[in-house]
Amino acid sequence: MASIPAFAVLLLNVALSSGTDFHYKMLSGGPEEFAQHRIPNPVNTAVVGDHTALVVNFTAVRWSHVIDVDSTAGFSFAVFTTVKDAAVFLTDPTGNNIDLKDVESNFTVPIADSGLQVPGRQWNFVNPTAGTYVVSLVVSSLEQDVLRHRQQADCDGYVLVWSDSQDSLFTHTINLHTVVGADIGLSARMFDKTKTPFSEFLQTKVKPTVSVLPDRILSAKMAAVYPNGHKIAVPMKDDGTGADETANDGDYAGTISATQAGVYTLQASLTGKSGMGFFTRTQEHTITVNDAVLTFYGTAVGYVDHSSPEAPRLKLSVLVDTPDVSEAATSLLKPYAELWGFDASGTQVPVAYTECLARINRLFGIKYMDLEVDLRWLHNANISLSRGPLSLQNVYVQNADSLVPLAVANDVTVNVLGNPLTAKSNLTQVVKGPSCRRSEQALDAALKDLTVSGYDGSITPIMREGVPPRGRAGAGAYVNKSAAELVNGKVVLVHGFCADKNPFEVQAEDWTDAVYYSAAREGNPLSRSNNEFAQDVLRFVEKEGLGSFSAVGQSQGGMVILHILNYYHTGLDETTTGRKIQSIATPYLGSSALSSLKGIADLLAPDCKGPTDLTREGAVMWMTGISQANIEQTNVYRTQYKPGGLFGIGSCNELMNLVLQLPNDGVTEIVFSAPETGGNVVEPKIGYCHTADMNWDPSYWDKDRNNEMNSNAARS
Repeated sequence: MASIPAFAVLLLNVALSSGTDFHYKMLSGGPEEFAQHRIPNPVNTAVVGDHTALVVNFTAVRWSHVIDVDSTAGFSFAVFTTVKDAAVFLTDPTGNNIDLKDVESNFTVPIADSGLQVPGRQWNFVNPTAGTYVVSLVVSSLEQDVLRHRQQADCDGYVLVWSDSQDSLFTHTINLHTVVGADIGLSARMFDKTKTPFSEFLQTKVKPTVSVLPDRILSAKMAAVYPNGHKIAVPMKDDGTGADETANDGDYAGTISATQAGVYTLQASLTGKSGMGFFTRTQEHTITVNDAVLTFYGTAVGYVDHSSPEAPRLKLSVLVDTPDVSEAATSLLKPYAELWGFDASGTQVPVAYTECLARINRLFGIKYMDLEVDLRWLHNANISLSRGPLSLQNVYVQNADSLVPLAVANDVTVNVLGNPLTAKSNLTQVVKGPSCRRSEQALDAALKDLTVSGYDGSITPIMREGVPPRGRAGAGAYVNKSAAELVNGKVVLVHGFCADKNPFEVQAEDWTDAVYYSAAREGNPLSRSNNEFAQDVLRFVEKEGLGSFSAVGQSQGGMVILHILNYYHTGLDETTTGRKIQSIATPYLGSSALSSLKGIADLLAPDCKGPTDLTREGAVMWMTGISQANIEQTNVYRTQYKPGGLFGIGSCNELMNLVLQLPNDGVTEIVFSAPETGGNVVEPKIGYCHTADMNWDPSYWDKDRNNEMNSNAARS
């Protein structure tokens, strides 16, 4: 069997360090974290809706649709259309026209975090008659008012309807491994939110009890829009076949085959009859699908690297294959694996997880992805290779931007070799020889040396995050400047999604030693994934010559600075006094509204499309990559509206209440506003909203909170 010569190790290290200005951390943690890093159950991404979204397409000058109102407490409907002067009419269940002028309000919907607003019209009804209404939109001329917009959008508008009813729609995607060729779809059920609050589901992850049984569901269907615009509707079934787990339990599932890569829009729609009469509920999800072009060989090779300053590390190269022209071949990816081994008693035991941001490497035609584990994790698990081989379990590779798992493997064999890789001809069959046995003995000897050296089992930053870059002292290792040129002790303030300015600059007097990142000012795209956004911020940090620094993020900016702390060796790691990261109004677990309002945003604000990271599916997948140690470093501030106003509920934006979980700040829902597993989470402050032009001042105008964050920010 041919083997790679020793100089290949040098070439491999060069390959790892070339082509990037960023220093990625090599993350690890103990077995107690395994569950939170695995691909989650799709049920965990669930959203709840009380609304119906109707698509408006004019085929004549009058468009009409029925509205089922199953509440005598209140209902609202809102209209968005490309036709500014479309007339709106409503008839009640008896067929009489309703005078709308006294209940109409004009409003704007926030599409971004600092100013982009979409205008709309809304009508609110207190103590309505339950029953079937008819809403109509009338234009004066199809030619002048409608057809001229058809080149910009695939519909003419949307109507959103909300009923103040106890019956809500619970939906979730059926699959998170969304690659071409896989089935994608939704599961949906009705439940009584007064008996099972959604917050209870978030704690237990147990689906709420069905409130409307199958014999009272009249229609269940899923509408799908493919990336190329093709539309299809399929039935959602409760027959125990396909994606539906149990027949006649009130849980409906619908699927389609993902035949092309891109973003799909799926809408579940259930119509039925409850105690208050007929109802219809819809819920939208946006699903990103990637090409299925990455495969595992089922083999990884490892060797012991003694260059770490604290302890040797087990380098692991996971052998993969993908076409050279595929997106996966050039994209930034995130491999994850759990290392298992056998202890001195011969029992297989978990050791540690390992993950990082990485690209596919190539050496002599071999493709592989690198992971590594500090040998002290193996020492703590009492691993002995003489009692059995190492293996990687629950292995998967995600696209770092779309967050889609591209390949999954339950078990990958680890072969400890003298060289990091075998020859290409032996990719699928690594045969152990004398050199392999010597390497296994060398690993056992290295573990024994740790015991002899007096290692006490404590966990260090290098064990958790890998060896930081060398070459310059301290934070100077992260930017292309000498130590004398660095600026230390600054606070980097980061705005949110699609923001055309940095909102913290409005009250710059609240901040000391601050620098303000602005995507617009830097010439960067406004709509970015968390990882793309993070790299933009790091380029700004380098341009500013920052050494040690801390960061404060608003909305998506809070996710971005946590992403930086988690995945990148930067000057954030150099601060030891104070808070490294703080956030305000950040949807750590995603937003119900992003998918619900996607059609409206695409219609009226096409330049500001939300990234996958902010959907429920994307945010939950993103959180799987965040280490518990870094979650514990979050400092989370939230806000919400005061009670009162329409229906006595309170709101930051009345329209947003139609599609968001209550309470909220007009964009970020309180139930999704903090990591699930820890952090320093502050109780919501009442009487503030997400951004300007809402019913209360934006949270970043709160001088008391700004002063608190400013004084607690780490600067040394």
